[in-house]
Amino acid sequence: MKTRERSGHANDTKGLPRQNIAPNTRYAVGLPQRWRCNLSKKDNQVAETAKVNARNTCKDSKDSIHKLTKEGVSEDAVNAGEERVQELTDSFVARVDEVCETKQKDILVV
Repeated sequence: MKTRERSGHANDTKGLPRQNIAPNTRYAVGLPQRWRCNLSKKDNQVAETAKVNARNTCKDSKDSIHKLTKEGVSEDAVNAGEERVQELTDSFVARVDEVCETKQKDILVV
């Protein structure tokens, strides 16, 4: 294996950093700008889908909590439950935005 590494090192690296992973040699090469932009768009789509799903779950949860008033649960408890669900949804959406922004910065860096 060392002979193979030495012989290939001088001839075909062309200045690219390489990773020796048996039995193949891989070269670390950045993605073209077009691909990174497409990955960024895909990342936005996935984040938006996650936020929409969170909002739909929030709506369903609020509806379920609101139905509890008909079963005799106090208005204060129902309002507290709805507020708690809204807080959780807002924190989840904020976290998705934060992760998406961080990921986009990583993707777009050359």
